[in-house]
Amino acid sequence: MDSSSQLTVAYVAGCAPDDVRHWSGTAHYIGKSLQKAGLNVRHLGPFRAPGHWWRHCKYHFYRHFLGQTYLALYDLKRARALGRAVSAAVAQTQAQVVLGSFGDHLAYLDTHLPLVVWTDGTFIRLRGFYPDYQNLCAATLRAGEWIDRTVFQRCRLAVFSSDWAAESALRHYHLNPERVHVIPFGANLECSRTLADIEELIAARPESPCRLLFVGRIWERKGGDLAMAVASRLNAMGLPTELTLVGSRPPQAHDLPPYIKEAGFLDKSTAEGRARLERLFGESHFLLLPTRAEAYGIVFCEAASFGLPSMATAVGGVPSIIREGLNGHTFPPSAGPDEYAGQIERLMRRYHEYRRLARNSFLEYQRRLNWPTAAQRMRALLEKITGQG
Repeated sequence: MDSSSQLTVAYVAGCAPDDVRHWSGTAHYIGKSLQKAGLNVRHLGPFRAPGHWWRHCKYHFYRHFLGQTYLALYDLKRARALGRAVSAAVAQTQAQVVLGSFGDHLAYLDTHLPLVVWTDGTFIRLRGFYPDYQNLCAATLRAGEWIDRTVFQRCRLAVFSSDWAAESALRHYHLNPERVHVIPFGANLECSRTLADIEELIAARPESPCRLLFVGRIWERKGGDLAMAVASRLNAMGLPTELTLVGSRPPQAHDLPPYIKEAGFLDKSTAEGRARLERLFGESHFLLLPTRAEAYGIVFCEAASFGLPSMATAVGGVPSIIREGLNGHTFPPSAGPDEYAGQIERLMRRYHEYRRLARNSFLEYQRRLNWPTAAQRMRALLEKITGQG
């Protein structure tokens, strides 16, 4: 495509273009995939607002003296400062459209350009859902509601990674359904694997022991205790099982049973960390992540790219990624180790069914859980609202 005919997008990422840690790498992959999809992406960020230490003090004051939670992410003074910085950066891009993911960067944006939001949740959905969003102070509650409402009502399109988030925007902010779309995020790991490669990975997985993989940095929220209980139950049922922990460990990590393996934190920004994580994805039978709160869950997309089925809780945006019986199974929040273990044991005893599930997991990745597909869908939307489609 002639660069002069490319749609120029001011992408308010909030981080440097090569930052693969910010938002689990999602901001990096959004910009990169849109560029590969044929758009001229002007990656904007990071942005800093003064007063960091003052906000830090406010957080501790609310927490230790009032027993409440103050979130700097929803501080209006900070949002105004970010808005000024973002507005100045956007004005220098000669873009035709602005794309962003974070309300604090967009609420005070001053521009005549159409605004599109692509994100994974709403403040109302997150409130009381994530541990960090419990018992919020009045200032955070007011600011969070105002920022979300302002951004969603002024944007031309509100695009979400899951039905869970989209339904919240429709219900709470009364948006026109024609302005609301769902485009799942992709896997934040590079993938050039073919179906033939996946068939080889699946064939190399032994029928015993069953290898479970837990990936999560926040042990309690990600359900690490339940994952360990599932592994224990499977061994008690007579199915030899190993569980590898990545990213976190139990609070009392001494005297772990021999079937629990600790891989520690694996940094995807390093070649060594990526290689180790990819090897675990390829060798395991299931990603086991009985999370208690999850707005989306990029790791489920990453697992699917290795033909690795997921076993997870049907909370938040997870059901938009895991389609029952196609790339894994979801369980109600009330489910205990017996429910998870029963499903895993059945598939391992009927190994032909497991192989079919693993193969279909990769096909789901190819169909809808990858960044090229997401970027092409977003490109079509951006071109339509700017009259360049």
